[in-house]
Amino acid sequence: MMLAERHKFIVTKDVFEIILDYFFKNVQTKFLNKFAFQDKERSKISSELSQIAGTFPYDPFIYEELSDFSYKFFKTLESHEKTALYFHTITEKSSAFEEEFEMGLEQDEDIKLFDEGKYDEEYGKFIENLINNGESEMLINYSVQQLRDVLINFCSEFELDDYEEDLETIKQTILDYQKNKPQNI
Repeated sequence: MMLAERHKFIVTKDVFEIILDYFFKNVQTKFLNKFAFQDKERSKISSELSQIAGTFPYDPFIYEELSDFSYKFFKTLESHEKTALYFHTITEKSSAFEEEFEMGLEQDEDIKLFDEGKYDEEYGKFIENLINNGESEMLINYSVQQLRDVLINFCSEFELDDYEEDLETIKQTILDYQKNKPQNI
């Protein structure tokens, strides 16, 4: 159920999970297929994946190429696809924000005095800023960075040696990425 209050919406946990599921099964899958294959039949490995796979650590030029590819893909997304990407990005940024806070607690005794209420307030401001500014430059940049990070992780999984075997491995990996949803929503 979605509740409206003067054009602001509250998204329930069920709706949130549906949107993230859509991201993983549709938007991310479309993105990975576009990057990994030259054709819609998925019968030819793209030159981008062939050149990058198995070459960790990447030099800055490759990061730039992956960012450019991610931005071009982002620009082709329809509004509902961007919304799903934004939800995913906010989820990932929220997790990173929480991890930073927890690491700070472990490393600095003074931060332990930083009460939970203050954390919730800072965290709330961060998320509110991302959500309420719509398609802000910050949210777009975070989203493109998130797509790039997906590509980095994806490319790191391959050492392309046997073309036929590699095609099937890539297809299976893309299917596996559909299941890569956060567990604690």
